[in-house]
Amino acid sequence: MRVYLPLTLPALAAALDHGSFEVPVGFAVTPALREWYTEGDIEELEYAATSAAARASLRRLTEAATPPRRVVVAAELADGVAALPAAAAGDDDAVFTVDSVEDHELAWYAAQELAVLVQLEG
Repeated sequence: MRVYLPLTLPALAAALDHGSFEVPVGFAVTPALREWYTEGDIEELEYAATSAAARASLRRLTEAATPPRRVVVAAELADGVAALPAAAAGDDDAVFTVDSVEDHELAWYAAQELAVLVQLEG
């Protein structure tokens, strides 16, 4: 699955330094997009997802003083990301994948611990 990530030039530079991206949202050819864009082929659907990411990148330019250049990164993700909707639709293999993820407990933190968590994870 290809995901389009809206960035800015400083965010891209940080990603290159750290080896990872931190974006609030990504865009992809989802079932909802396919339903909305009923006449499009895969190239048109990917262009629609890319355009949505470009709009989100434009919004990110207002977050801080950044060079006025939109950045969209296309990232390939394993198809296992699609397991959640497939599990909801009744796919047994997808249900197994989702169940195995849900077996891991979430970590809980008090508000005063969040800064330390961010430092440790960053």
